[in-house]
Amino acid sequence: MMRACGVVLLVLATNGCSAPNTAAPPGVLERFDASAGFSAIANFAGPQARLITLRATGVGSDGTMNLAAPDGPKVEAEFVAAAIAGDPERQPEAKYAVGHAIRVLLTVQAPSGEHRGMGRAPNGRATGEERTVTPPACTFAELWTRAIELGAPRTGTATIDYDADGYTFAIAGQEVRRFTAGCAPAASGKKKQKK
Repeated sequence: MMRACGVVLLVLATNGCSAPNTAAPPGVLERFDASAGFSAIANFAGPQARLITLRATGVGSDGTMNLAAPDGPKVEAEFVAAAIAGDPERQPEAKYAVGHAIRVLLTVQAPSGEHRGMGRAPNGRATGEERTVTPPACTFAELWTRAIELGAPRTGTATIDYDADGYTFAIAGQEVRRFTAGCAPAASGKKKQKK
C-alpha cells in the first residue's frame, strides 16, 4: 500500500511542478533544431497559428542550437493564433474570448525552475494587419551553407531572423547577410553585427 501512495505522490508532484503555458522543447536541448521543430513550436502557439516573426540566437554552422549553453541561445517567435482556454483570464484587460485571433509570443530556451523550456504568452488581440509568413522553407543549416558561400566564417554562431522580408543572417563582427524566403541571397546591407 505504501508503494502505491509513493507512486501517486510522484505523479502529483510531476504534474504540479511546471509553470502554466510551458512544455518541453521538441528534440534534444544540446542539438536543438528549430527548423525541424517548427511544426511543434507552431502547434504549441495555438490553433490556426500563423507566424509573424522568428528569431534564433546561437545557431551553429550545422543549423542546431545548444539551448543548454551558458550564453542562453533561444528561439523567440510571434504568431497570430486562436485564443485557448485560460488566455482570456491571463489578460482580462485585452477583452477577447476563446477562439478570438490573438498575438502569441513563444520562446524556446533551456528549462529553468518550473519553466519547462518552451513558453507561450498571449499578447493581446490581433489587429488583422499583422504580416504573417509561411513556415520557414530554409533550414538553418542551409542558410549557414549559403552564408559561407558568400564569405561568412565557417565557425561561430549566428542570429537568424525570419519575417515577411525574408531571412537575416548575422554573426558578431561580420556583415549582415539577407536571404529571400526561398533561400536565395538578397540585397545585403554593409552594416556589421555588434560584437
